[in-house]
Amino acid sequence: MRLSCCSHINNINLNYLLIMAPMSVIDYVIVHELAHIKHKHHQSEFWQLVESILSNYHQAKN
Repeated sequence: MRLSCCSHINNINLNYLLIMAPMSVIDYVIVHELAHIKHKHHQSEFWQLVESILSNYHQAKN
């Protein structure tokens, strides 16, 4: 089950079940999807952008 996605035309969709997650996870998911507007991949530039916004993203990602 996907909790979120960002389309090729930058539409971000969030699953309603995400509201049951801790705020740190919600923050991570939103930042992750917003970062996909700039970088459509998971290469180093993408993760650098995520980290620049949410320095503790590693904890929420796990």
